[in-house]
Amino acid sequence: MSGREYWDQWERSAGAVEVLASELVVTTAAGAEIREYAPLAALLQRVHKAFGIEIAFVSEWSGVPVARLACEADALHTLYGRRFLESGAPAGTASRFEALPVVSGDGLAHGTLCFRVPTRQALDAEIESALRSVARLIANWFEAAAA
Repeated sequence: MSGREYWDQWERSAGAVEVLASELVVTTAAGAEIREYAPLAALLQRVHKAFGIEIAFVSEWSGVPVARLACEADALHTLYGRRFLESGAPAGTASRFEALPVVSGDGLAHGTLCFRVPTRQALDAEIESALRSVARLIANWFEAAAA
């Protein structure tokens, strides 16, 4: 469904209360909760090895991936990803948390790429650019899967 079709559908249902039975899921370098996301886990594993960054992709699932119109990282995904990544951090480790939206070319957000960087390791422009490229790769994967 294109961004325009999604918006048109939302406008038609405005005023109605819609409940989406979905849950937050996470994919990390260690594996994916949803089997279909296994290729993403392999990608995140390569990113983890290359940069040493703890990284997770957070999305919603209700039998199929859930996508929404968005232009920035989803706040709920970001909070979930932060808590997930910080729960696995060694005690007393200072780190900085960042999140990037995973948005396809038609403006649909498929999830949020969350990462935790130890404060001793600077997130320089090269690494940040690489992580933005990873977010675009994930978005392209979702687009290809939908085609």
